[in-house]
Amino acid sequence: MKNKTRKFVKNMLIASASFIAGGVAGAELSDLVTDNEAIISSVSTASQYVAAFPTFLALHAYDNRDEYKKSGVWNKKMLLTDTLKITLSFGAAEIPYILGRTGLMNYLS
Repeated sequence: MKNKTRKFVKNMLIASASFIAGGVAGAELSDLVTDNEAIISSVSTASQYVAAFPTFLALHAYDNRDEYKKSGVWNKKMLLTDTLKITLSFGAAEIPYILGRTGLMNYLS
């Protein structure tokens, strides 16, 4: 169990780094196109998720390949089911973050 927890924490740290990098890249690139703060915030938020979720899910699948890969074949149904479970569990915390961040950006601008 300890080893799985360490892998999960490692995956979260790497995904967090890509989350931050994706957000910064999205904000900087959208700032080149527009000065609208709401658009910049929306693009930054979307790019964070586009960067972080695939990173985390790929690392999760790789670290747990012994569960998802049997006889050299990936069990895509099990991987998809677990991916959906992970996404929904993170989604419960992400919805308030998205709403709060957008509201804060609108309030500050």
